[in-house]
Amino acid sequence: MDLTDVVKAMLVPGSMGFLLFGLTLGLILLLASQRTRRWGLGWLCGLALVYCVLSLPVTASALEGMLDSGQEPLTTLEAGQGSVAILVLGGGSDTFRAQGMALSSPSETTALRSMEGARVYHLADDALVVASGGPGGESGKGEPESSVIRRLLEANGVPPGSIREEAVASSTREEALLLADILTGLGIDQVIVATSPTHMRRALGALAAAGIHATGSPSLEHSETPRAANRFLPGEQALGDSRQALRETMALIYYAARGWLAPAGIS
Repeated sequence: MDLTDVVKAMLVPGSMGFLLFGLTLGLILLLASQRTRRWGLGWLCGLALVYCVLSLPVTASALEGMLDSGQEPLTTLEAGQGSVAILVLGGGSDTFRAQGMALSSPSETTALRSMEGARVYHLADDALVVASGGPGGESGKGEPESSVIRRLLEANGVPPGSIREEAVASSTREEALLLADILTGLGIDQVIVATSPTHMRRALGALAAAGIHATGSPSLEHSETPRAANRFLPGEQALGDSRQALRETMALIYYAARGWLAPAGIS
């Protein structure tokens, strides 16, 4: 586990790791001495307040809105503009194992991105769809997300011969570099990226830095399943959405600091 993994696990507000870290620190301050007790009590109260606020649907929506690139899903593709490549970027999957058998399923994010990729494919006369994503699951040793995406694409009418997999990348940065290698020499004139609205800015910036100038066609952020009607009622789903938005914000800042984003990708 490298430093990036530690940050993802422990330092993203809204996560279980951050909660446990915060509770441990608060208890240490509370029990260490009379002088630190006030600091410990204040820290624990603040921690509880942060998690209450992050669990509000209105907070999750606001954080997601700050990341939205403002792009809309494509509705047409003009004919005669050359070959098209549609990049579907993975967003997580789970692999379950029991009694010598294994079954992989997509996360909601991956499913929605795959459906958007399939929808865009049907707008194009002749498109190559690249399913991108390395080994999935929390251990990073499950079936590649690219294979999970392939099955979703095929289930939504994309011919197997039109799909190519990038099954190695474990991050957006790696995806950008590997996809640049795949597209080199293929004579691709148009590149369309299917990913989540909150991930689009980082994806386009990383691809541009790797020499791929793409157009985004964002998927839905969430499925159309009805959600909590009261935007001010705390819930587990909203907490997860807030956590993901904060994680993406931290990743965007990190990529910018490392020079992994083209300027146009973060404007």
